[in-house]
Amino acid sequence: GVMANGDFFDERHGLDWLQNYVQTNLYNLLYTSTTKIPQTDAGVTRLMTNVEASLDQAVNNGLVAPGVWNGGPIGQIQSGDTLTKGYYVYADAVSSQAQSDREARKSPVIQAAIKLAGAIHYGDAQINVVR
Repeated sequence: GVMANGDFFDERHGLDWLQNYVQTNLYNLLYTSTTKIPQTDAGVTRLMTNVEASLDQAVNNGLVAPGVWNGGPIGQIQSGDTLTKGYYVYADAVSSQAQSDREARKSPVIQAAIKLAGAIHYGDAQINVVR
């Protein structure tokens, strides 16, 4: 169905689920790590791998699918590029981080470009007949 603002309910529900799923999985990674996750590019890669695993589940759930990215540039992705997995995850290098963020032990922002799978509500069929 469609909500009062015109958004489709299945997409809103799916995106709410995805936000919670990514946040919970990142928290669990940080909380259950038996050692610290270093504030290095390798440490950030662990976080990015965790986000990618969450997005893989979004693909399995049918929320996200491969397609052409038509948003703004993120990392190496430009508008018109194909997201072959349905998503692309990016974070700046730790070396480009502000010193205040390093001192606060923050990770660089992890960005994800995702392509929603959408849903078909209408269809046309063309039948060509010859004699």
